[in-house]
Amino acid sequence: MKKLLTTKKFVTLILAFTLILAVSAQALASTNETRTARVYIGDVIDTNATPGPISRATTAPTSYAPSSWYNTSHTWSATNYTYTLYKFNTTSYPYLNVESNGAITIEFYRANGNYWGSDTPTYNSSTKKYSGAYFFYANEDYYMIIRNSSNATTVSGSYTVSSQY
Repeated sequence: MKKLLTTKKFVTLILAFTLILAVSAQALASTNETRTARVYIGDVIDTNATPGPISRATTAPTSYAPSSWYNTSHTWSATNYTYTLYKFNTTSYPYLNVESNGAITIEFYRANGNYWGSDTPTYNSSTKKYSGAYFFYANEDYYMIIRNSSNATTVSGSYTVSSQY
């Protein structure tokens, strides 16, 4: 009888431990879902893709963002596409976060105007937004064209270029 009681305690302990582990794993999974993993831009952009067509006259940025432009969220909207207003200094500000209410493709251009590649941010079901989080190495200065790749007439969102992870 004593051995049966010990076996019951052991099985109860194992079940309790399994339940705690399952609940912890589920809580961690839901926490991770809200944060977009930051990736190195060179690892995610498609350098074989060609830039999309420009359907109206625009000009690429010709100057670098002033220091007041960094570490601040900037909103944008695009019917077809939109350029960033400035080029970005990656030596001091290596991080980029982009969010959108619709599907977008981000084309990255080197500061000299050469096409670098593109990326399509993924949908985050927790925030209900398309999100991309990137980092750059020093001297990989860039600007972006954000293209509307959704079925919506216009997409909008924000981006932040920052010095903080």
